[in-house]
Amino acid sequence: MDSSRGPAEPVAIIGLSCKFSGEATTPEKLWQLVVNGRDGWKPVPKSRFNVDAFYDKNHAKTGMSNVVGGHFLEEDVARFDASFFNFTAEIANAMDPQIRLLLESVFETSENAGVPLQKLAGSDTSVFVGSFSRDYHDSLLRDPDTLPRTTLTGNGVAMMSNRISHFFDLRGPSLTTDTGCSSSLVALHLAVNSIRNGESRMAIVGASNLLLNPDPFIIMSSLGVLGPDGRCFAWDNRANGYGRGE
Repeated sequence: MDSSRGPAEPVAIIGLSCKFSGEATTPEKLWQLVVNGRDGWKPVPKSRFNVDAFYDKNHAKTGMSNVVGGHFLEEDVARFDASFFNFTAEIANAMDPQIRLLLESVFETSENAGVPLQKLAGSDTSVFVGSFSRDYHDSLLRDPDTLPRTTLTGNGVAMMSNRISHFFDLRGPSLTTDTGCSSSLVALHLAVNSIRNGESRMAIVGASNLLLNPDPFIIMSSLGVLGPDGRCFAWDNRANGYGRGE
């Protein structure tokens, strides 16, 4: 531990990248989305699942969802330049799309920061990722006969962060945290502490949440936490539940 670093020493954010619903694919577009008071709600895309087969407005049937939409990314999350990241098609297809998006976002973040990837390679840079969505993994398990042999290395919780560390040759701490909705903020907290405690001189913080199958919608509807219109109205008298988003 570097004792010269005080517990309250400021930590600078030097680069960032993002992909949100509402076509907010850059920090600038996200800011415009917020200041204009818009959201990225849309019906569940057909490419995800057939929402009509799982929708019951009154939630009178078990195994059904009471919402028909959420806040989904506009881009095709199945698209990925596997060769750029040195993955075979087999490995890439078995990999959780959340990991693919994180790898792309880290590359974009390094460009945004003006830090060459060659400079990061071999450094003690740490990686902290927050995530609690396992939709792709759960979907793969539905058909054991076609289960890819690299399912574990492509979908393990630890791989969310470890794949980043491995590809970019980052040798600091590397871990994924699941604390529910606070996962991304807890990852940020751990990254700041890692820098202040002298474990790493730089840290990468990421988070991902893709909505790929109906199961979480059904489970959350059963609990009664989803708003029927699929939107969030925090600190608003219209608040009637939680709206899921990517």
